[in-house]
Amino acid sequence: MCSCMKAEVKHWTDTSDYDLETAKAMLLTSRYQYVGLMCHQSIEKIFKAYWCNRLENIPLKIHCLSKLAARVNLNANLSEKQMKFINNLEPMNIEARYPSYKEDHPKEYNKATCEHLIKETIELQQWIKEVIHTEKNKSSEEKHAPLRFIYLYSDYYRTIYSADNIVSFYPEDNILQFIHRHKMDFFSKPP
Repeated sequence: MCSCMKAEVKHWTDTSDYDLETAKAMLLTSRYQYVGLMCHQSIEKIFKAYWCNRLENIPLKIHCLSKLAARVNLNANLSEKQMKFINNLEPMNIEARYPSYKEDHPKEYNKATCEHLIKETIELQQWIKEVIHTEKNKSSEEKHAPLRFIYLYSDYYRTIYSADNIVSFYPEDNILQFIHRHKMDFFSKPP
């Protein structure tokens, strides 16, 4: 991984930690609605750290946790409990920012609910940090071993089928850089 990507991983990890500390501060001041927002932000940013580590490029400016997890194929490794937490956390980003949404979708926030949110955020964030650390420690040869793949293209998405996983891309992604970086070889059918 180039030093610029290491700096990006560190940036996203540090801001994830900062947002988690802010969630804790919001809990102490009984600003419960913002606890959910900051927990969402913390998980979004640790997903983006994982993105930088895994794909070695700058993450897209999207805020949907499930889409971020899917884009880096992290959702395949998440437990059912973790996926449920992400799905519960997802609307908290919108509820805190858009009062009209909050009126249409009232949600009761209290101290116990927010303490649980912070606990689950810490658990998921720590797990992703461990995954990032594990992937960083893989040998360069193992991480960049040539892959065989098939590349499908449409106006809406691009998909790579490889021996290891399926990765979907959107038109704004630079697929040629991805292929070159991972030293992929073409073949005609999925493995």
